[in-house]
Amino acid sequence: MHKLLVVIVISLLLPAITQSQFRLKAVGDVMFGSYTPSLEVPDQGGEEFLPIASYLGGASLVFANLEGSFATGTMKASKCAPASRAAGRCYEFGMPETLAPLLKKLGITIVSLDNNHSEDYGIEGYNFTKKVLDDLGISYAPKKGYSTLQYGSTSVGVVAFGFSTTSYTVSDIETAKSIVNRLAKKFDILIVTFHGGAEGRKALNTPKTTEMFMGENRGNLPLFARTVIDAGADLVLGHGPHVLRAMDLYKDRLIVYSMGNFLTYGHFNLKNENGITAIFDITLDAKNGAFLSGNIIPIMQIGKGIPVYDSTKSAITLLQRLTKEDFPSSGLSISNDGEIRKQ
Repeated sequence: MHKLLVVIVISLLLPAITQSQFRLKAVGDVMFGSYTPSLEVPDQGGEEFLPIASYLGGASLVFANLEGSFATGTMKASKCAPASRAAGRCYEFGMPETLAPLLKKLGITIVSLDNNHSEDYGIEGYNFTKKVLDDLGISYAPKKGYSTLQYGSTSVGVVAFGFSTTSYTVSDIETAKSIVNRLAKKFDILIVTFHGGAEGRKALNTPKTTEMFMGENRGNLPLFARTVIDAGADLVLGHGPHVLRAMDLYKDRLIVYSMGNFLTYGHFNLKNENGITAIFDITLDAKNGAFLSGNIIPIMQIGKGIPVYDSTKSAITLLQRLTKEDFPSSGLSISNDGEIRKQ
């Protein structure tokens, strides 16, 4: 009789326990192939990417940064000056629209559209991308906007920041504070995603100063991240440097400064740290947004940009090192198996 009572009590409590937590997964840059600067598309139509989908399952929300726009074969890239394009100093990414369903097949549920490649095909390409995503039923955080999501009784907002003239910019701290403060009142959980920082292997570490790259102000990212948390953000997810960067915990809120290149097919340098990436599996308190636990799933890109599980766990080792170097007082513990805990 007592055993039966215990079973009944546990059964009644389980829904409450589940609803008290919100689990999401997040990855960095996704670009399936491009018409420009030269046609580069996956040999198997993207089917070679799909085995990684098994590692993206099990979460309510799966986030990625869409590094480029979807386009038709008749659309023209318009970001680069002809001389820069010819010299290979400027890249424009227009993914064939036929590859867009891969987002759905991979299990990605929301993308950021605020980065320095989202308008490579002009406003026409940017708006076309939004239509493609709408048709697929995939949410997006647009430039100067946010996405509203609902999971049971938990409301989630995702707002994007970048460094372009059409963005909510990472360098405008006062405006960022105002935007986040306003949105934080609307949601149980508010996720801030940003595209910022310098790029490449020399940009692995996160400076506590303003980063300039290619003549652009790409933000003082620790200042930005902590400011938006002070204003009410519950999770900060960074992308842009094309490499992994450190994590930090501030006021019980997790900051991931860069999630690296996740699936970037063709035209990307994937040597060494550029090809090391991860899936960030994060659990938050569903009612107040506080970080509860996490896990780093180590991934690497092989060939021209196919993501596979990395049994050497290079991403974990790299994130352990960078977090210790850049935020030694973060209060985070990263185990050799990738478990992220509050110390």
